[in-house]
Amino acid sequence: MPRPEYYLCIDLEATCIDRELPAHRLPPNFKPEIIDIAAIIVDSKTLEKVGEFQSYCRPIKHPKLAEFCLELTKISQETVDEADTFPDVWGRFIDWLKSKKLKPLSPTANFLLVTDGPFDCGKYFYIQFDVSEMSYPRFAREFVELKTEYKTYKRRTPRRYPKLSEMAGGLGLDTHGASHKALSDAKCVADVFRTLLRRRGDRYVPKTERMRPMCT
Repeated sequence: MPRPEYYLCIDLEATCIDRELPAHRLPPNFKPEIIDIAAIIVDSKTLEKVGEFQSYCRPIKHPKLAEFCLELTKISQETVDEADTFPDVWGRFIDWLKSKKLKPLSPTANFLLVTDGPFDCGKYFYIQFDVSEMSYPRFAREFVELKTEYKTYKRRTPRRYPKLSEMAGGLGLDTHGASHKALSDAKCVADVFRTLLRRRGDRYVPKTERMRPMCT
């Protein structure tokens, strides 16, 4: 199986709550909504970065961010209040992909999604498209899981998945600033992934995972 033309390295940040709080303080029927989305396009032949996207999103179900979320993501309430809702941001994102010669709406997309782990597609995308009453994108049904690629390269089989910062550090790379910032983390995902591909050689083709819906 040949490599696709491009790799799309993404990262998402979503609304979140402190699950350690007493039950009576937790919002009922809470579902995480994407509030920060970023992506880096990597040319599969040169492994150079050829595009960068980032946008905040305004949540609808729970528009007021919890203190836990504000502290974790460092995204202010004002920032999400002034942002567009996810459907509008997604429309701009698709247009951006097309402008960079990617084919997100094609039955056979010319790129593969690369994520830090299974949660971006199986949880955050899955829930967000349901909340927004949108069809789940075909290209996000299959993806390269960076944690698995890293563990395979390092020949490690620990039960615990490595953090993104651990993977970057293990390869001698910069983490691009604070974690839980979508653009910083997307850049880090791209750098870790490009480094793994370079070290494995031109003939190496990353394995893909099927999206599996995960509970909230």
